[in-house]
Amino acid sequence: MLVQSPELAQQLVRTWLGSLLDLPDAERAPLMDTLEAWVETSGSAGRTAELVHCHRNTVLNRLRRLSDATGHDLTTGTTPVELVLALRARRVLGPG
Repeated sequence: MLVQSPELAQQLVRTWLGSLLDLPDAERAPLMDTLEAWVETSGSAGRTAELVHCHRNTVLNRLRRLSDATGHDLTTGTTPVELVLALRARRVLGPG
């Protein structure tokens, strides 16, 4: 779907990651790493902390920052399907 509809893929990325991608790389990189790991672990802060090599509280703080940057509450405990698709679309489209 993402490959066959690049417009939809771009919209998902803009909607879910747009303002996050506008951050300076030094700020964006750890947030994106945390977000990717959080999605990979189905929203487990503890397992995310292990993957990104930081404390669980750091993950929770980053999730709050991600929520602020994206305008989407990521602390509810469920991973929105649209977010998963947006991350996949970003990989397909490239980081630009």
